[in-house]
Amino acid sequence: MSGGICYYCTTILNYPQATGGAATTGAATTGAATDISTLVNKGNVFLKQGNYVQAILYYDKSLAKDPNYKEALVNKGNALYHEGNNAKAIQYYNKALAIDPNNKSASHNKNVASHPRSGSSSSPGTKHHTEHQQKHHVIKALLFSQHKLIEWLETQFSRYKK
Repeated sequence: MSGGICYYCTTILNYPQATGGAATTGAATTGAATDISTLVNKGNVFLKQGNYVQAILYYDKSLAKDPNYKEALVNKGNALYHEGNNAKAIQYYNKALAIDPNNKSASHNKNVASHPRSGSSSSPGTKHHTEHQQKHHVIKALLFSQHKLIEWLETQFSRYKK
């Protein structure tokens, strides 16, 4: 990890850039690709929120339309991995690698899922990502608290102005 955000987080946030371009290799038409992309994006939202069951449902819907959609394959692997199903996650990373052997995300995530930390049910990537999510929740809570404090101060100030 360098620069503050892990490879896994960067992959989810900027998947096409991490794989060197387009996220699909299937024979989908432009309209169908947009529909698939929408499904994958919805899955990505649930994946970022930690709702892996919902994420998997959306990735399954997109894969039903295009079984070779790399982003759906990799991110379904990510969701399965976070559920603790490393073997199944590796299967999806392998499917993505069969389509694109140079897929950095699939290769990296397969390596992480293949080497769980001894004495732990999760791998290093999971631990970091959980810590990363916790930091975001703390920041959101602080911003919310700051907003509420400002509202309270404004009401107090307006009482004294009268």
